[in-house]
Amino acid sequence: MNDYLRTTAGIDATAKDFRTWRATSFAAAMLADLPTPRSERAARTAMKEVATTVSEMLRNTPAVCRASYIHPLVVDRFLDGSLPELWPATAPRAPRGLDADERRLLMLLHAQRPARAEPPIWRAKAS
Repeated sequence: MNDYLRTTAGIDATAKDFRTWRATSFAAAMLADLPTPRSERAARTAMKEVATTVSEMLRNTPAVCRASYIHPLVVDRFLDGSLPELWPATAPRAPRGLDADERRLLMLLHAQRPARAEPPIWRAKAS
């Protein structure tokens, strides 16, 4: 299977790479639709729900899904509150062959935007 994928895709890719790409895309779209968590508990709850949903799609456990199939940058951008601004309502038009969420994910990963200096809202000091 992996030899076929490498030949067909023309890149050194495996079935796990495609599973990871799809799982990350799906998780990012779900997280982008959620409000920014206002507490550590809310963040854990949201991540658990998303990991559970994605794990059902992959037929895996939520823990394995979170650790191995959801890109950490997506989680970081959700937790720091920047995911909605980095996940536009209108997806870029290129590259062809990718669905809208995959194009948004590609844009997010290429941005390589450093983490925000301020901590998540629930860790910020009250003024």
